[in-house]
Amino acid sequence: MPRVIIRGERYDINKWTFLTIFITIFLFSFGGIILDFFASTSLGLMVWTFKDYSELPPTELEYFGPEQQIFGDDEDVKPFKIKIPESQLIILKEKLSNTRELNPPFMGVGFKYGCNSEYLKSFLEFWKTKYNWKNREDYLNSFPQFTTQIAGLNIHFIHSKPNKAKARGKEILPMLLIHGWPGSLRGLYNLIPLLTTPMESHNFVFEIIAPSVPGNGFSDAPQVPGLDAAKIAIIFDKLMLRLGFRKYFIHAADTGALIGQSQAILFPQRVLGYHSNMCISVSWYSIIYMYLAVRIPAVFQDHGKRGVIPKNFWILNAESGFFHFSARNPDTLGVMMSDSPAGLAANVLDKFTSWSNFNRRLSEDGGLRAFDKYDLLDIITIHWLTNSVTSSLRMWKETFRFYSFFMKNGIMMREVKVPSGCVWFKNEAAFMPLWVLKQVFPKLVSLNYLRDGGHFPALEKPLDLSDDIWEFVKIARFVAERDKRLKTEL
Repeated sequence: MPRVIIRGERYDINKWTFLTIFITIFLFSFGGIILDFFASTSLGLMVWTFKDYSELPPTELEYFGPEQQIFGDDEDVKPFKIKIPESQLIILKEKLSNTRELNPPFMGVGFKYGCNSEYLKSFLEFWKTKYNWKNREDYLNSFPQFTTQIAGLNIHFIHSKPNKAKARGKEILPMLLIHGWPGSLRGLYNLIPLLTTPMESHNFVFEIIAPSVPGNGFSDAPQVPGLDAAKIAIIFDKLMLRLGFRKYFIHAADTGALIGQSQAILFPQRVLGYHSNMCISVSWYSIIYMYLAVRIPAVFQDHGKRGVIPKNFWILNAESGFFHFSARNPDTLGVMMSDSPAGLAANVLDKFTSWSNFNRRLSEDGGLRAFDKYDLLDIITIHWLTNSVTSSLRMWKETFRFYSFFMKNGIMMREVKVPSGCVWFKNEAAFMPLWVLKQVFPKLVSLNYLRDGGHFPALEKPLDLSDDIWEFVKIARFVAERDKRLKTEL
């Protein structure tokens, strides 16, 4: 698969250069003169007046537990096993048996109106009659799991180490994996063993720490408002320190990318490198370059990706309703999915269809044959049995409230100053071109475009994703050693 290696410093363009660019656009974009005038003026003023984010905000740990904190956190790391009471499984089966008759879909629409009810019927029947949670528990417990208390919350995490005999002679590198939504921690199970199994071609191997985001799965949900993505990043840094890792790599995706990128920004002295299949670049300069990529694709879009951004804008617009609903009224949406397994399954399946490849909506099964049905049911069942749907959705509201720590401190407007790697799977709607990425990732050392896959590669294309992570870390270590050597020579 082709790989583009990007090295070098950010282009140093001053404000007057930007004004010149936008005047040029105004003169030559004949069909959109009015749009270009207002866009260039507005964006130019934003760059002229943007806030300086050179200093990092304080990263004190806050308390989000159920009662007023009297004593400190219990810092013990305790073994954990997933074990759901039989009574909860009986309730789930009763709920599935009492699902109302679903309205039939229009003929030939596939998933264009959302989750196809004919497909959903067969899926719910499989869930009720063939899916055995007790058997799945054995698989879900196959990775070593633990809990520890941070910020008043019990944080659940997997800690998977490579086999000592097989890893002999190789350096063991700590890697923090951060999941998104609706994938949950279960969405990383296919990826973990590919990173903890040594490869002959590399002189290192990974030790994986993969926590459940607070409010998701088996981690406690915050009991008071305020736990946004950046504050979760502070919790996860404390987790790594508690486990004895003062320096570590991060891979994150989806909503986990908000956390992982925040962590790389807030703790550059500890994060050795940041990798994602959804790199986020939304500084003022990024917005300008994204605008240029739309207006002058021949210059500002990556080779082979011209025309992708306008199409993706339509997809993101079509799919943004769920985000806006969650960011405004997560508890309302949570009630719908917490009480009805059918409603939860319909919503999650719809997301796996639309977000992995928007064109899959045209097929009768929504293209869900690309995923293992047991993978999907594990994810859905964990959401339902832990009653964590509502609390998992709240992170969007907590993060994007105007006065949240995340927004107030412009976390996503800041540069990621650690070595970074981005991989774009073919059908990722959140794709951003190189010119845009470089405004937030000045140390972008690895950029890769893959010919298949979408928003959930850890489930759908775990081998391709793991290969990219291995290669990124190899390049990041080489660049770090080279820079260290050059600094010593100077």
